[in-house]
Amino acid sequence: MTFEDIQAFIFVYRLKSISKAALRLNISQSELSKRLQRMQTELNSQLIDTTNKRRLVITQTGEDFYESALKIMDGYEQMLDKIAINRSSNTTTIKIGTVPISSQYGISKIISGFNAEHPNIFVQLIENEGKNLIKELDNGSIDAAILRDTQTDYLSPISYGIKSLVSDELLVIMATSNPLNRMDSVSIKDLKEEQLLMLPEGSGVHEPILEMFSQNGLTPKIYFQSSHIETLLGMLNNSKSVTFLFNKSVKPFINADLTTKSLTPKYSSTLQFVYKQRSVTQLMLSVLHRLINELKFSN
Repeated sequence: MTFEDIQAFIFVYRLKSISKAALRLNISQSELSKRLQRMQTELNSQLIDTTNKRRLVITQTGEDFYESALKIMDGYEQMLDKIAINRSSNTTTIKIGTVPISSQYGISKIISGFNAEHPNIFVQLIENEGKNLIKELDNGSIDAAILRDTQTDYLSPISYGIKSLVSDELLVIMATSNPLNRMDSVSIKDLKEEQLLMLPEGSGVHEPILEMFSQNGLTPKIYFQSSHIETLLGMLNNSKSVTFLFNKSVKPFINADLTTKSLTPKYSSTLQFVYKQRSVTQLMLSVLHRLINELKFSN
């Protein structure tokens, strides 16, 4: 049994689906099924029950194994972090890709302060869409990335270090003249006839909104998409359209003509710092710890 096998089971457990887990792991369903069968043979115990073709069931042994699997993977990640402390670095420049939130969350200010305190080190922030950042992290164009948890949930901790930075609530944004402004909070069903202004796929906002509509058996009426927050908000004035943005992202742009509402139920997301496990250095961890400490303090 390998760490990859254990991680595969964790995905199956969380998604309760072999097909969905295989998609996240970027392997075929047959390969994943073979992995699970080998694990069950080695353990001489059944972890999952696939008798019901419509619903995968985790056995009690599977439940116990899942708890142990989490501890194994956590220990593995901690071991890699300890090794990183002693890993030397030949570079004094670190490139960190980030979804377009560095100013609103104070990340750019933190990095600027870090650079000022360490004149021999240069940390560079590069904003891009989440799906592009993952590709750049894979090919080595950047050393780390700051992403939403919706963009990292399929990344394996075997290959990537994933550390939480700060959580934020997703809000519905609308003109104050919008009739929905009379409500204390807004559900997805309240928005079934609304025209939606959306950030594009890969933004970390697009994906959960589509998932919420799907869970309610609805199709969102998206008539405009833009990666620019100012463009979306500008189009809300004197209209009945709505958009969705995270609280800290939209807060600097809210004025008397716009209002924000919580979703019912509330939805929050976490910004995460992602790096390749086998290439992280003490220098990278120093930047990470600065971000964690200062963002936690500011929150």
